[in-house]
Amino acid sequence: MSDLVALYKTKIDALKSQLADSQIYLNMIVHDMRSPTHAIKLGLEATLDQIGTGASLLNKQLEQHSENGRLRVLIKDLKD
Repeated sequence: MSDLVALYKTKIDALKSQLADSQIYLNMIVHDMRSPTHAIKLGLEATLDQIGTGASLLNKQLEQHSENGRLRVLIKDLKD
C-alpha cells in the first residue's frame, strides 16, 4: 500500500512540476504578446498627438494668411 502511495506522490509531484513549467511558459507568451501591443499603442498615441499639433499649427498659419490677405485688400482699397 505504501508503494502505491509513494507512486502517486511521485506522479503528483511530476504533474505539479509540469504545471509550473506550463504556467511560466504561458506567462512568457502573454508578456511577449502584451509588450508589442503596448508599444503599438504608445506609437499611435504619439502619432495622434503630432497630428493634433500639426493641425493646430496649420490652422494658425491659415488664420495668419487670411488676416494678411484681408490687410492687402484693405490697403489696395485705400490706394484706389
